[in-house]
Amino acid sequence: MAIRCPALIYAWAGAIGGSTMALYGYTHHLAYGDLEPSFTWWSATKPIFGAVTGSVAAGLIIVGVTSISAKPSSLLLPTLVAFAAGYKERWFLRWLDGMRPAPDGGSSKGKTSPASKKSPQAKSGP
Repeated sequence: MAIRCPALIYAWAGAIGGSTMALYGYTHHLAYGDLEPSFTWWSATKPIFGAVTGSVAAGLIIVGVTSISAKPSSLLLPTLVAFAAGYKERWFLRWLDGMRPAPDGGSSKGKTSPASKKSPQAKSGP
């Protein structure tokens, strides 16, 4: 049976990764007694966001592989990357943010945005 739409596989893999992380986070916070009501929304949206980030990550892997060779040999690597990106989307988004060029034309890697800089505080006392 031929797979007609591998993009759906990558979306499902990302959603499964997001669901896995949501279940882990829910049970972890439930076990330690610090489960907050807002966590329900995070758990509900994590699989959807995982599907999106997983699809984008798999797409980037496929573009990278096809630029080196003519055709990707299997669906395994992009599917694993999609699962990992769905599981830890923050890591993927940080990596993706580090790949974009800075406004001055250099690399944005290791630089902080103006919004993340904290103003210096005056020292109190002598």
